[in-house]
Amino acid sequence: MEYVVGDIHGCLSELKSKLDEVGFDKSRDVLYCVGDLCDRGMENVQTVRFLHGLGSSFKSVFGNHDVWLYDYLLTGHPHRKWLDLGGEPTYQEFTGIDDGEKASYAEWLGDFSYCIKVGNSIIVHDLLDVKSLAERLKSANALKPDAIESADAVYSAASSVVLKNARESGFMVPDKFFDSGLFGGRVSRIIINICEMKQQRKLSKSERDAIRTADEYLFENFSGDFKYVMGHSVSLGKPLEYGNISLVDTGVYAEGGCLTLKRL
Repeated sequence: MEYVVGDIHGCLSELKSKLDEVGFDKSRDVLYCVGDLCDRGMENVQTVRFLHGLGSSFKSVFGNHDVWLYDYLLTGHPHRKWLDLGGEPTYQEFTGIDDGEKASYAEWLGDFSYCIKVGNSIIVHDLLDVKSLAERLKSANALKPDAIESADAVYSAASSVVLKNARESGFMVPDKFFDSGLFGGRVSRIIINICEMKQQRKLSKSERDAIRTADEYLFENFSGDFKYVMGHSVSLGKPLEYGNISLVDTGVYAEGGCLTLKRL
């Protein structure tokens, strides 16, 4: 079986509970993750050790929190903003392990890709539309300048971009703590806002127009055969399904939140 899990954020106990519920067996099953393995929770080193120990039965894309942890493991210097944004418990835990173990985890995280294609599913931390993603890939020479910008071609190219070369290649903004173009949450915010508006009994004309505009954007950029599974923005307590896009970060670390695990 193939499963995908939302942002784990250092909550290993919740992850193990979910895996036990489905009878996960690393000898036959594969667990995919939408990124953000650590921060905010209190079992960060244990989470990394457990997932690293799954070997080839665990695959993840990189999220912004993975980028910050990777930077710390490489340099030994935590960024102040990372600590303020949930990285403090992670940093404190990782100071207690030896340099060899840190280096092993840095190498492992460095191989996390921007997205993963599994059949007709695209797993990604924060979803970008094809045009925006193609522009980044072309600047990083991961997509030819004259390449046809089909969803299949673009996401196939994006799956070859890994964290360890994302900055050097120009795919991710170098020397910047937070790449807001890559992790800006535009698509997830649109979906969350639409769902919140649709829950109202009566919508104003401006709200109906906003929903129509958002639906047109999503249809133009994400219609087709692919199913998109993403994290990053919290849909507290339950995943959101909108068309062929699933938001599976359900705020496991927060009050009222939980961890989402689903079959692909």
